[in-house]
Amino acid sequence: MISTQRLPASLTPLDTALAALLHRLEPVAPIELPLAEALGCVAAEMPPPTAVRLMSKHEVCAIVGVSYPSLWTWMRNGSFPRSVIVGGQSKWRSSDIDAWMAALPTRRLKGDPARIADANVDHVA
Repeated sequence: MISTQRLPASLTPLDTALAALLHRLEPVAPIELPLAEALGCVAAEMPPPTAVRLMSKHEVCAIVGVSYPSLWTWMRNGSFPRSVIVGGQSKWRSSDIDAWMAALPTRRLKGDPARIADANVDHVA
């Protein structure tokens, strides 16, 4: 039986090389950046939040939380945005999905008035 001896973590080549690199480095002083520049540094590879992108069937089903047959039924009923065809595949504009989600009704809770218009808001401090 051959026994293997493990080196301590401080003697492994990667740790030794990293320690040598960091040995001569000075701490970096913090600088202040305008928010626009700071966001550009953090999210340089991300599309702007207002960019519309095309989403696959799998993405849309995951976001909405239903199966594709349910989406298809909703599209046929006119209660869900229809897909566009890109390269023979169904795709949805992210702006259409965002608008659909924004238009969803809010669930009423026990004790909520039947209609918000009927609620008396004079007693709110």
